[in-house]
Amino acid sequence: MLEIAFAKLSAPKSGVVAVPVAEGAALSAAAAALDKALGGALTRAMAAAKFSGKKASSAAILAPSAAFKRVVLLGLGKEFLPRAAEEVGGALVAALAKEEEVLLLADGLTPELAAHVAVGARLRSYRFDKYRTTEKEDEKPKLKSLKVLIKDAAAATAAYAPLAAIADGVELTRNLVSEPANVLYPEEFAERTLELKRLGVKVEIFDKKDMEKLGFGSLLCVGWGSAR
Repeated sequence: MLEIAFAKLSAPKSGVVAVPVAEGAALSAAAAALDKALGGALTRAMAAAKFSGKKASSAAILAPSAAFKRVVLLGLGKEFLPRAAEEVGGALVAALAKEEEVLLLADGLTPELAAHVAVGARLRSYRFDKYRTTEKEDEKPKLKSLKVLIKDAAAATAAYAPLAAIADGVELTRNLVSEPANVLYPEEFAERTLELKRLGVKVEIFDKKDMEKLGFGSLLCVGWGSAR
């Protein structure tokens, strides 16, 4: 799972940096300061790539200095709403999946929108590779950490908390539907749902006798086709 953290805005000194850019707008204050520190590398790259900030678009600048490995410009589009913010988070992961740690300059975003970018990145980074054995090491995504730099880190952290809970549920569901039937058979599925009790969810499990009593004949007939 992608580790998400929010930290007080500061000028990045090295590493891999993602820079959100609104369509048709100037760079944010932090992005402009980074551009100046890199000798105008960002503005030159935007011009060369004809990067306008279109939603979920990206443009990469490789090794703009000895300290920075990569800087990626991320298009925010014109109307930057929560759904669009999540798409931008997905584009971030797609562009930087081979990097281990990424800093996101979010000074141009509200705490709420920054939180949606973060959850979009988390959902995009999901993989069900539990049984994958043939993938080559250099083909595996490596992104482990996304740190969002924003003025009000506390507010962004608070806004992210309920979204993270939803992401937990999405990832649990993805795990369940991705398991093969010989692993996640009815009894095993029932056992896994019991884990939800710790969240306050009421779980009731019906055995064969319960289902017969309730008239679940069609469901039982399907089950008779299996040893489980």
